[in-house]
Amino acid sequence: MKMVDECVNGGGLSFAFAGPRRMTANFGPLLALSRPKTGPQSNIRFVSLRLSYAARLAGAGPAINLVTHEYKSDGGFFTGAPLGPPGAEDLIFEHTFGAALTDHYMVGVSCSPGNPYGPECFPAHNVPLSIRGMEVTLDEDVEPTVLRLGGTLLSGGPQTGVRTLTYSAVDPESGLQKMEVLLGGQAVAARDLTQGCRFDDLTVCPSADVGTLQVNTREVPNGSHRVTLRVRDAAGNQRSVQADPAEVANPGAGSPGEAARLTARFKGSSRATLTVPYGRRVFLNGRLMSASRRGLGRARVDILERHARSGAREHARGSIRTRPDGSFSYALHRFGPSRAVRLAYRPRPAVETSRTLRLRVRAASSLEASLNGTVVRFAGQVLSRPLPKGGKRVLLQGKAPGYTWATFASVRTAPSGRFSGRYRLPVRRPGVKLQIRVVVPTEKSYPYAGYSGKPITLRVR
Repeated sequence: MKMVDECVNGGGLSFAFAGPRRMTANFGPLLALSRPKTGPQSNIRFVSLRLSYAARLAGAGPAINLVTHEYKSDGGFFTGAPLGPPGAEDLIFEHTFGAALTDHYMVGVSCSPGNPYGPECFPAHNVPLSIRGMEVTLDEDVEPTVLRLGGTLLSGGPQTGVRTLTYSAVDPESGLQKMEVLLGGQAVAARDLTQGCRFDDLTVCPSADVGTLQVNTREVPNGSHRVTLRVRDAAGNQRSVQADPAEVANPGAGSPGEAARLTARFKGSSRATLTVPYGRRVFLNGRLMSASRRGLGRARVDILERHARSGAREHARGSIRTRPDGSFSYALHRFGPSRAVRLAYRPRPAVETSRTLRLRVRAASSLEASLNGTVVRFAGQVLSRPLPKGGKRVLLQGKAPGYTWATFASVRTAPSGRFSGRYRLPVRRPGVKLQIRVVVPTEKSYPYAGYSGKPITLRVR
């Protein structure tokens, strides 16, 4: 039996017979996955494995099995036979490696595993095993190494416009994935090596990189900012290397401590509170000005939000840059709940915030209903998320001609937001048209305004 590599053609790795389909007892080919015992790659650990394969194990004689062998660094050995005949074409096998380091992991087929004196096997298929794909999750905890920092950003003196930061970094374990330059804690330039990661070896990304990053100093206010290069490897380990502070002095930009005035409003409205349906796009407009009413351009403004729910905390939703005249616009997340929004400008040590804007978002729900005789069946889903842990209470209301809306059912949704039920009419009046609607009431634990759905008309027959 031999292995045939057809991965380039999309066929995977096949365990195929070169001659007669015959296997001796306790024998079969194995594909081995190994970790070096020395060198940088010895720091890599196997975490889990997911195997996609086709097994055609039926035949004459004793059973052929798909087998696995695991060899541990501490001397432990584990074997298994996760699948016996007859097998199937589209199979998935998953394995999680234990805490002890694994040196070798093998997978293959064997005739009568564990019985070296058994009879021979005669598979019915010429290719008893085809490995379509193997996905292995790896881990390591060694930080990348930065060998050199340089560039015009570190040349001293006032820094304006676009400057450069040069670097040299290595990570011979999992490989380098991303480099970022930070000025005073704010990321202003980055190089992402993910496209160069091949994920076909233990070291999945480039093990070394030398480059130059273009840093736009206008991304931060004027003043002194600590320069940091943050390097992350493919395993998520990161190292931050700090250089001397850079003195940013761009003409026309805000300076630390400079008095400023930040204004913001909902687009098309001067009111501080706005009510909109779920999914409506809402824009904010505003301007950042100095005490002399000069627009502060290219300044960073943070967007702060607090959900309209008991105990909710304010958090940063994002940030924007002002235009050269200090004006800005921002689109709020269209599928978010009711919330209070503030904008903040932080030229250290001062902080300037806008007035609080309150966005009330009405809940949303779908509804379907049918009437068969006197039985009303209804189903729907509350679309506005997040939902309370125990589901959301919804009301079903009905109305006949000449009457007002009346609640006939109160149900609580599943965690997915879905609900359903049935209701029997107390009186059957053929020809009468009834209207059904869903109502999503307000609750303290639900950050949405109340909602009344569009009525559905049902005719009594």
